[in-house]
Parts: sequence; structure tokens; C-alpha cells
Amino acid sequence: MKKTISSIILVLMLLFLNHCGTTGSVSPSKVKYPNAVSSEAKTDFNRAEKLFETANYEEADKLYKAYLKQYPYNELSDKSDFRLGQILMLRQNYAQAVQSFKALIKKSPSLEIKSKSNLKLALCYYRLQKMGETLSSFAMVEPKYADPREKVKMSSVALKILGKEDVNKRAFYLALLVDEYEGFSDDAEIQKQFGKEAPSKAEVEKQFQEWVKLATPIEAIDRRLLDYRGKSSGASLDFKIGKSYYESKNNAKAKEYLKRYVSKYPKHNFVEEANKILAGLGAAAVPVIDNKNGIKIGVILPLSGKLEQYGNYALKGMECAASLKPECKGGVSNVKLLVKDSMGDAQKSATLVEELVKEKVSLILGPLPSAEVETAAAKAKELGVVLVALSQKKDIPALGENIFRFSLTPAAQTRAILKHLSSQKDQNHLAIFYPNNNYGQEFLSEFESQVSGYGVKIVSKQSFAPTKADLTGELRQLKLNSTNVKENGKLFDSIFIPDSYQNIGKIAAGFEKAELSGLSVIGSNAWNDASIISKFNNSLNSGLFVDLYFKDSTKEITQNFNREFQNAYSYAPSSLEAMGYDIVRFVSQALGNKKVSAKDQVKSALVQIQNYNGVTGLKGFDDSREALISPVFIGVDANGFKEIQ
Repeated sequence: MKKTISSIILVLMLLFLNHCGTTGSVSPSKVKYPNAVSSEAKTDFNRAEKLFETANYEEADKLYKAYLKQYPYNELSDKSDFRLGQILMLRQNYAQAVQSFKALIKKSPSLEIKSKSNLKLALCYYRLQKMGETLSSFAMVEPKYADPREKVKMSSVALKILGKEDVNKRAFYLALLVDEYEGFSDDAEIQKQFGKEAPSKAEVEKQFQEWVKLATPIEAIDRRLLDYRGKSSGASLDFKIGKSYYESKNNAKAKEYLKRYVSKYPKHNFVEEANKILAGLGAAAVPVIDNKNGIKIGVILPLSGKLEQYGNYALKGMECAASLKPECKGGVSNVKLLVKDSMGDAQKSATLVEELVKEKVSLILGPLPSAEVETAAAKAKELGVVLVALSQKKDIPALGENIFRFSLTPAAQTRAILKHLSSQKDQNHLAIFYPNNNYGQEFLSEFESQVSGYGVKIVSKQSFAPTKADLTGELRQLKLNSTNVKENGKLFDSIFIPDSYQNIGKIAAGFEKAELSGLSVIGSNAWNDASIISKFNNSLNSGLFVDLYFKDSTKEITQNFNREFQNAYSYAPSSLEAMGYDIVRFVSQALGNKKVSAKDQVKSALVQIQNYNGVTGLKGFDDSREALISPVFIGVDANGFKEIQ
């Protein structure tokens, strides 16, 4: 499914993880809403959420409706409308709930809200005995936005409605159940977890495998199955799609999928049949390669829960690097990913480190969230396994002698910016306009501690509240704070603004009122979102920022990755996907074909490479186990982004 926003800004995710509290059931959003959520709005929404969670639906209903009247349309407006629909369902007012969810689906810009609303809408139609409408609404549900219970409920209802109809219409729901039933030993346990309507595990698996064996032209396969790959169903689906291409006379695609299937799953049920098809197409049978000879790489990411979007974005990049998608041709073939879902739980991350060590991984990649990194690093240190964290949290390598970190930190961004300023004519008098939160204060601290080595002077600094609407007063104070007046009357040459792209618009408006112009405006990688382009105007006519990845780079390797990833996943990769891709390729290159798990051997291999060439700015790791990164500078003005060489 295509992302609503073409680029995911790593630093914003990390800001959420490090500095922001979650609000009830609110999950991080990458959707553009016309209005921001104020702290007062969050407080009011949370009051309604607490009432809902304690089953006080009558009072919750009043507060959600009051929220919608009081605040301009924003992310929590959609969540309030969604709750109101749920309350109507709980009151068994299904007809009115249908109208409520249909209106929400029509107006919401959020794919997640639309998907979740379609699932509820389908269940309302089912209660109203409108079976055709039920199936139509289920068809609009994206599985990644549904939890296990919802997926089992949806599949159970859909299969009940479909009965003995065309098995191709049933296949998608059978695949969902195959995956959700993984780990359950018997039907009693399944029904205890998911309810009495849940179909029998044995019957589900039987029907799914019968469908896989059927002759099915690719045109007859549910289009959702072309992109869906579950942990248990994935191998069978890869074979089925390759075979279906063959049955549709698309031999090129059949070869591509079936060769990949045999390579990935050398001991799977249909390997012999796949090799027979390949032989008939004039392709040499793919040799069966025992995965035990590959490098085992452990992966710990939040693949469910409130942070699942971010974990899944990084995982997609890793999968592409590990050649787990036929479209990703520039990956590697000597690694095996052992992926674990931390669910955003810090203690679970530590447990997963233990599990991966028992599975004899060479090293572990992840986690992402700061709290998880601390617990996972402590356990990795205790057990003597190398862990490469993907977080910006300060001083991560200090957590243990076997802890590495790959991320574009504020310290690395500061070094790159100061080096850039020192190479520019008349750019050595710097002002810093920073938000008064941990992120802004960390950047200020980095600039103050590093500036002396670059011939750059910080001549003014001023903080501001990121939630304040008008920052004119703070920008005027920035001018008054200046300790320098140059011969041309300018107080400073450059201004550094380490804040989110979301606030640049109001800062630009403040520039005009504060009579600031002609400055070189510089940002952190929190600027990397296409919506910032519209915020540049006459008072803030151009700027630049640093990041570790630029999807429109002229580098051939980046262009190839971008094209292959988009073909595989139907959206353009951003920094998280690029990080996942590069770290797997880097580890593969560093370890070669050596199956090592001894801490010192892995550490030595990682620090030996200093000139890695990938899609991000990663070059290697230094002796302190911090990533060596050569960031990309990205220029921005009203016409768009451009790479600055």
C-alpha cells in the first residue's frame, strides 16, 4: 500500500520515542491533517478515552462529541469519530453506525483510519444481514492495520458468508488465518483466544493447501495476495504466484518467482514441482541450499503495537537487502534474517535477545525505540552478543563494549553542518533558533561544544516553544541577543533551526515580521518532508538540511534501490527503509561467508570496513562503535529539493 507521505523522517520518529508521551490509543501518524493537535486538545481527548476504556460509554460519547465541536479538524477528530462509531455498535445501533463509519471513511486522509473503519463497517453490515456489503467492506481492509483478533474475526465472518463459493475468493482469508493460528496447538486454545466462531486450524490449513495446489491463472488470484506475505503462508504464496504466472503463460515472471521461491525455501513442500516447471521452461533447476550455511542475523523491531509502522518500514528495507522480494535484485544472498517482534515492549526486547542468542545469531540489528535499546543492550552485554542499535538516543555505544549504533545523530549532523559553514565564504557568524525541548537543547549543546574547531562563531541563540503560534517576538529577541554586528550591518550570516518541518511555516511568517532576510537557513534531518517546500517564500526563500538518505539522489545505487523497492512494495522508500537495507548489506559484506558469533570476531569485522558504498551515508564504524556517516546535503526552496554536492 502506498504511503500517504512519500518520506518517513527518522528523526521525527525518534523524537516521538524519546520525548513524547502517547495519548490513549493514539498512534504516531504520518498523515497530513489541516490542524495540529494542541496540548489542551490532547488532554480533552484523553479524558474521553479513559471513560471509553472503563466502559463508561454514555459519558465518553458526550466528551467525544464535545471534542468535535470545540476543536478544528485534526487527527484526534478522526479518532473521536471512530470511537463514536464503536459506541453505536456497542449500543447495537448498527444502521446509524454504518452512516457514521461511511462518513469517516469519506473524509479521513488516514489510510489507517479508513482501513479500521471499513472493518467496523463490514461487521455492522454483517449484523444487518447485508452480506454483499460486508464482503465489499472487508475487501478495503489492509491487514497491517488490524490486530490478530480483528483479522481472525474478519476471516471467520468472510468464510462463513462465502461458504463453498469459488475458493479463490476464500484464499485471502485462509492465508490470514494460517498466519494468525501459528503457534497455537489446538482448536480449544484458538477459540479461547479468538472466540467460538474461529474455524478449525486443521480445516483452514487443509483448504489453504488445496487452493495452493489448484491450477489458477494469475488473473483469478485475489489482488491482495500479490502483496501479502505472512510468516506461515509466505512460502506457499510465493510458489502459488510463480505457478500462476506459469499457468497464465507469463514465463518470465514464472521463472523469477519460482527461482526465488526455491532459493528461499529449499526444503518447502513444493520445491520439486517448482524445479520441474523451471526445467520445462528451459531454466536450470535451482540448487537446494541449506540455510544453515548462511549468516544468521537477529532482528528486533516493533512490528505490532503503537510503533509498528516504523518497525515494519525498517524491516521492509532489510527484507529487500536479504533478497526476500523478487523485485529486489541488488541485495545479498548469504544472510538469513531471524526476525522478532518486540511489540514496543522494553522487557520483551531483552527476552528476545536471549532467544536470538540461543538460535546462535552472529549479531542482532535493532531495536529502534530508546527504552528498548537500553534493556536490549544490557542483555546483549550480559550474553556477549554484538548488537547494532538503530536509535538516535545519546551515548548508546557506552552501554556496552559490544554495542554499536547506526543512526544520524545530532552530533554527526552538527559536525557536517559546521564543516559546511567553514567552507563557505561569509557564513561563519551563526545564530541558533531552537525549540525548548530535549531535541533542540541537544543540538544547541552539540554546536556549543564543537564550534571552536571550525572557525565558526555562535553570535546569537534563542529558544522558542514549538507549540506557540506566533514566533515573531522570539525571532526579534534572536536579533537583540546578537553579540556581533558585521560591516555590512548584518547581525549573523546563517541561522540554524533544529525543528520539525511542521513548524517551518510559522517560523517563515515570523521572519517577515521580524525583518529577517538574506540569511542562509539550515535545518536538521527533521526537515526532510516534501510538505516543507510550500513553506518557503520571500522571507524564507531557500535553505538546506542534512540527512543520511535522499531518494532522488543521482547515485546509481540509490536509483536502483529506489526503483526496486518501489516495484516490490508500491511506495518510495524513506530513511528507515534505506537504513534497514544498508545495515543488512553492510553486515553481509563485513562478515562475508563467515559464520561467526564470537563477540570480538564480529566487532573486528564491523570496524574493518571504512569505505562502504550504499544508499545512505554509512561508511563504516569507528573504534567507539559509532557509525561513520557522510551525510547528504539537501537544498530546499519553493521549487523543491535538490542534492547539494
